[in-house]
Amino acid sequence: MKPIPVTLRTWVSCTLPLNTNSQFKRLTEVDPDEIITLMNHPLVRRHMPLATGNFGIAECAQFIAAKERSWKEYGFGPWAFVVDGQFVGWGGLQAEQGEADLALVLHPDSWGQGKALYREIIRRAFDEMNFQAVTVLLPPTRKKTRALLRLGFYESGQSKIANEVFIRYRLEKSTVEALESTRLDMNCNSILFSLCLMLASVSLTAVAESDTGVFHATASHLTHWPEPIGSEH
Repeated sequence: MKPIPVTLRTWVSCTLPLNTNSQFKRLTEVDPDEIITLMNHPLVRRHMPLATGNFGIAECAQFIAAKERSWKEYGFGPWAFVVDGQFVGWGGLQAEQGEADLALVLHPDSWGQGKALYREIIRRAFDEMNFQAVTVLLPPTRKKTRALLRLGFYESGQSKIANEVFIRYRLEKSTVEALESTRLDMNCNSILFSLCLMLASVSLTAVAESDTGVFHATASHLTHWPEPIGSEH
């Protein structure tokens, strides 16, 4: 498989911009015992058909070596996620059948961290690494995909790895940009609407005393009520 083109830079450990207590590290920087514990957790393995047999010291060493080869061959690969000094899982982008495939494997105790970690992976994939699309491979046992579809992914066929079938979902950079633009419009609209409600409340009820008497603010001072931004979307 040919290397997937990315900008000529290797993305190494650094701190998440939205949470100074969260870090993206290389798997080699994490205690192997923590990775072994994660990969043997029954809730984690439930939807990982390729994870068969015991995941011990030898398997962990092979796992880390394979992920590090991705960094050397393609310039990108999985990270280890550390939150508040604690290893919570691994994930990132992996080369899979000519695609940049997204993986996110977290300890059940840290599933609440998934949303923020996903956003940072996507930001790096599209803004820094300049990918035009990423994929996610899910086993057929994963029936609940509504949240994935809401993020902009769409089903785009199947992939077969080690005789196991996976459903492929694709996310385009242009889709993310469109969703962000719509979200920004909605946020601006919400802020303006709230501001107008606040001004209307003040103008209808406020009574301010001045040196010369009492000034009554009325609704007549509201000369323009802006129409919703992006109301047609």
